[in-house]
Amino acid sequence: MGKGRTLDEIFEDATTEPGIEDIQLRIEHGLRAIDIVFLDRALPDSLTFRQLAGLNPNELLADCFHYRYASIFVLDRLPFQQNGARIEDDAIAGLLDEWLARDYSALGYNVVRVPILSIKDRLAFILEMLSQQGLI
Repeated sequence: MGKGRTLDEIFEDATTEPGIEDIQLRIEHGLRAIDIVFLDRALPDSLTFRQLAGLNPNELLADCFHYRYASIFVLDRLPFQQNGARIEDDAIAGLLDEWLARDYSALGYNVVRVPILSIKDRLAFILEMLSQQGLI
């Protein structure tokens, strides 16, 4: 956007999603398995975003099996608000929410939905789930 491109132009560019994937791979390669790390976005998210962009998700599938995540949490959606970094509308955001959970499930993950709660209560919910799983 700093170079005068609109969000639509950026996201229509076929190199945007693969570029994000490269960054995500570098981040995940630098993580240590012994550490507890929370990722707002992980590589399998790109399966969903590739589908939305009309790209082949199968090109990324092998990379999605390189790491296994201990837990997958999908936070229930808050009321939709348009902002300067979002190109999708409420309907597409709802589809993304469903597709993300579906794609993680298809990769063999148990997806835990986190209900709409205060930030403090969402954190407590996640920590309790991790405790029940013996992860903390």
